[in-house]
Amino acid sequence: MKDIKMIKFPRMVAMALVVCASLAAFPVAAVKAAGSHAVISVENAWARASKVKVAGAFMTLNNKSTSDDILLSASSDVAKRVEIHTTKTVDGVMKMIEMEEGVVVPASGSLVLKPGSYHVMLMGLKHPLKEGDTFAIRLKFKHADEVEALVTVMAAGAMEGMKHEHGSHSMQHKKHKHD
Repeated sequence: MKDIKMIKFPRMVAMALVVCASLAAFPVAAVKAAGSHAVISVENAWARASKVKVAGAFMTLNNKSTSDDILLSASSDVAKRVEIHTTKTVDGVMKMIEMEEGVVVPASGSLVLKPGSYHVMLMGLKHPLKEGDTFAIRLKFKHADEVEALVTVMAAGAMEGMKHEHGSHSMQHKKHKHD
């Protein structure tokens, strides 16, 4: 029996190394669940550098469950107040609207929080967000465990995910003018 354990140990170590190496290849933000039943993961969490008292945080939420879930709220130690917002054009003016009822994260799907769309709004920043800094955001869901994501601060002009949104906005704007 002692011989069997010695044979299994190197295999277990090798398997653990393969799993760790595989995970390192994916751009997933540092994520930890408050409990053991989390089915939501976070990828590419980022925010723009900001010298003012507000900033937006953006990320992709992946729901591994077969049921829809709802992102209810968020919190972070870097801001006095954190809300889930969307951006909509109302009478030709872009407005940010708090999503008081939350936002659906589709079953076996993703919700992309990006500039010009859904995002986490950080208000009353306690200090400027500087490029290269990181901070934690805690996300609360209706069904899944709370998830903590590590957010990386990018340059103030970062426009990740904006090209498509800007093109869509321009097209809507042109269509609105011709109506």
